[in-house]
Amino acid sequence: MKNHWLSFALVVTCCLLPNLSVAQSDYTLTLSDAAGSECSDAVVSVDLVIAPSALAVNAWSLGVCSSAAALDVNAVELGADVPPGPDFEQVNLLAGGWTTGVVLSFLGLTQLPPGGSYQLHAASYTPLGTIGSSSAVSFCDTLGSPAVETVLSDFLGGSQYADSSDVGLVTSVSPAPVNDNCQNALAATVGLQTFTLCSATTDGQPVVCSFDDAGPDDQIHQDVWYCFSPSCTNPVTVSTVGSGLETRIAVYAGCGCAGATGQLLACAGNSTGSPTGGSIASFTAQAGESYMIRVGTATGTSATGEGVLRLSRDVSTCLVSSVGGVLQLPPVCCDYVGIAQLHTIVDGLPPGTTLQIAARHQRFLIIDTVPSPCGTMETFDSTVVLEITGTGTLAGFERTLEIDLPNGQVCTGEIDTDLPIQTVNTEMLNLFGILNDDPDFEMLSVCAGTDLGYDSPGQLTLVQDDMDPTVFELISEFDINYCIEFAGAAGGVLDGLSGSTVGGAVMSSGSMQSFRRGDANGDGSFDVADPVFLLNFLFVPGSPPLGCPDAADVNDDGSNNIADGVTALSALFIPGQPGPPAPGSTTCGTDPTFDDLGPCEQLSCPPTP
Repeated sequence: MKNHWLSFALVVTCCLLPNLSVAQSDYTLTLSDAAGSECSDAVVSVDLVIAPSALAVNAWSLGVCSSAAALDVNAVELGADVPPGPDFEQVNLLAGGWTTGVVLSFLGLTQLPPGGSYQLHAASYTPLGTIGSSSAVSFCDTLGSPAVETVLSDFLGGSQYADSSDVGLVTSVSPAPVNDNCQNALAATVGLQTFTLCSATTDGQPVVCSFDDAGPDDQIHQDVWYCFSPSCTNPVTVSTVGSGLETRIAVYAGCGCAGATGQLLACAGNSTGSPTGGSIASFTAQAGESYMIRVGTATGTSATGEGVLRLSRDVSTCLVSSVGGVLQLPPVCCDYVGIAQLHTIVDGLPPGTTLQIAARHQRFLIIDTVPSPCGTMETFDSTVVLEITGTGTLAGFERTLEIDLPNGQVCTGEIDTDLPIQTVNTEMLNLFGILNDDPDFEMLSVCAGTDLGYDSPGQLTLVQDDMDPTVFELISEFDINYCIEFAGAAGGVLDGLSGSTVGGAVMSSGSMQSFRRGDANGDGSFDVADPVFLLNFLFVPGSPPLGCPDAADVNDDGSNNIADGVTALSALFIPGQPGPPAPGSTTCGTDPTFDDLGPCEQLSCPPTP
């Protein structure tokens, strides 16, 4: 019945005026050509040209036919030149095309004047054919029941039949991704990179892998390729979680097409190890080597579109490699962080006020290595990152500063790289850096080391890898005694303040950090206070920082955001909702997935060596 709307509108006036037929040249309807792909719709424009001598148009109906096997019509919208808010508008999407009927105004208040060109509709199609193929769209009077005719009408009800013999072509022209073939693999880096599987082809071999998805075979379809060349030896996670795509991942030793058929190091299908969808594959990357990463789909049709590929280093496990039986220490690619304590500035501040400092010692560059009575003395340059938070009268003060530490020295006992496991004594001898002319600090210096009068003994444990005897997991810890001296800058919040504070903190590299997932405030439990603490951190300036970002990553997606607060509240208050992922909210454990959130500066669980 909905196809009779125009006939009804015309009956109102047919008894008052005779039918007005106008020459075809007075009205011309056209269909534009368009191009699209499986990932980008083609938009066909329906345009009407009204000759200057013709009557205005107040209503129309039309049908547009296409091959259902070649084109999938997704939507039909009013064109850009149609006045908004017509009195009547009806669109029907049908097998093989679409029909529409529009009345701008039953009272004739709105019209398309003569002497103009108007876009009546914009129809979006998804091409179903192969790349390069074209399919026709054309005006027709055969769609619908009863069939909808192509008719124009003025306010008085006159029927005009336009020249509508125009045919449009929709072409599938989406090019394949630049890294569609293995010989064109793109460089991948730690962090995020976008990928597209739109029009990707398959050029890799099937993979013998226990894919946890619904794929019918062992093939990775519609694959794209990346080459990863790490500068550090670390466990690495490759993930498409968050892309909204059903993907498969494979990692091979060596780049180039030879690598694409070489040793398979890791593989994963959609949902493997990821409750939120996507794929996660993990492997140990060696500094100086290269790795081929392959991303595709399980079926060839299930994951078209764009996604995000994330590479993450596991900074909780510190790996070092021996070269000629010698290990470079401190570990170039590992960071030292405070495990349970913050550094603190107290002296020179008002009573009840402190500056709490989360320190990260990193970016080691070995300058010299010489024998020493204590074993081996290494001289190195490094950087300390200080995340400073004020308390008391300085509540709300937050700064992140970097201080270069040139010519630091550490002494390490004798190491035997043939032993599968060993523990040796270490000693921080000299560590000093100074920052001048900062907007808040006229001067800020840090120092540590036995030679400077601040005893800083330590120990390191080396565990040889079962598969590669040149690789060692390193667990290193220093009981750092330090001095922090500062003078506030004129005009800053610390103006007129200065002092020198001596304290101590344990700095560790390589300890697996144990935490309870969801315990955002670090009080040892998971309750409503945790999402409140997290949301305050995210949205209330001056709120306390997260002591353990991994604990606050409630949905384990590798970031801290509002979704974690929602996940926590759902787990706490909606029956049947799952609790936080491993290690869970009730027991202490380490993170089974890798991310770049950084270490826990404050822990409610003890570190696990």
